[in-house]
Amino acid sequence: MTINNKYIVLLSIVCFLISLNQAVFFHSPNYREYTKGWEIFVFGWFGILKGNIISIAWLANPMLIMSWVNFKKNKITLKYSALSLFFCLFFVIYDFFKNEIQFSNYNEGFYFWISSILIMTLANLYFMKQIVKENNRVIL
Repeated sequence: MTINNKYIVLLSIVCFLISLNQAVFFHSPNYREYTKGWEIFVFGWFGILKGNIISIAWLANPMLIMSWVNFKKNKITLKYSALSLFFCLFFVIYDFFKNEIQFSNYNEGFYFWISSILIMTLANLYFMKQIVKENNRVIL
């Protein structure tokens, strides 16, 4: 079975665009105060400038975009998507262990964002495996 790379990138982009329009997480237990994905995408990098360690997770966005742009062009795209996944998981792990962030619940936007990153990472792994199979050598 062959997978068309255009559809995979498109699916990842669609998940990302959906995440921008959805609430990513709620700030209060009554679910009245929330942050939309576009707000984090546009303003999240300010946290890096302020020295907020959790804002490093925002770097998943440019890494994901670089993964889309370079998909199947060279092996660097796997590194971009892996870094994007790392920054995304950093956010989840930091939030879980430190519990310094005042989020009461993740919402659909957060899960679409993660899905977008996972789709690209898995697609890159699949296509790198195909290249290795064709060339019969390891390229990582």
